[in-house]
Amino acid sequence: MPSLLLRIPLIQQKVAQAATQELSERLRAPVRIGNVNIRWFNRLVLEDLYLEAPSGTPLFNANHVSAGFDVWPLLHGRLVFSTVRLFGFTLHLSKESPQSPLNLQFLIDAFARKDSTKAQPDIDFRFNSILIRRGNFRYDVQSANPTPEKFNAQHVDLRNLSATISIKALNKD
Repeated sequence: MPSLLLRIPLIQQKVAQAATQELSERLRAPVRIGNVNIRWFNRLVLEDLYLEAPSGTPLFNANHVSAGFDVWPLLHGRLVFSTVRLFGFTLHLSKESPQSPLNLQFLIDAFARKDSTKAQPDIDFRFNSILIRRGNFRYDVQSANPTPEKFNAQHVDLRNLSATISIKALNKD
């Protein structure tokens, strides 16, 4: 029944607003989700996703992010994704200096375990395929000088990425 309710545009909008507010508060950074949809009980779709770094610069945006998952393994503590799709995205990673943390450290900290002494859960990620289309990736070390017309690992700008990645298993070991 919840899946059927999420097919109604007004409900999708309310879920997107609630998720936007919750994530913005947890991350202490602006997050926007244009639309949330669950399709066929096993696919979560987020459209018009936007995440800003605490510095106020855009960190990530995407037209379409979706994950198809298997429900049965989820009930047993395993995440098994049939597909992950990332379409029309831009990811901009940066740091002030080579020793500084990445601009997404706040995101890692927000979802990190607070108590590191607890035993790790037995989570088994499985991705049958990851589809990346029309993606842009940029990485900058702000203190490093640019080198026009010459490769510089401290200033990388990749555009129009397209890939199909298959990962049969990614285990904690």
